[in-house]
Amino acid sequence: TRFEAVNRGWVSIARPWHLLTTNTGAGNPHAASAEKGQRLLEIVVERFSQFLVELAAARIDEQFPF
Repeated sequence: TRFEAVNRGWVSIARPWHLLTTNTGAGNPHAASAEKGQRLLEIVVERFSQFLVELAAARIDEQFPF
């Protein structure tokens, strides 16, 4: 696609969530910690904000959002 975040796998356009889980949860949370959650959130905010800036500046044409 024309979006770096999608090409790098940071953002997906659509996800058939119902194929992954029936209760909206996935994975085992036992290895989680507050520090890991904080770091994950920092990365997500940084990458997603870059994507939103790129998305806002994109031309809307027949290939959008690809």
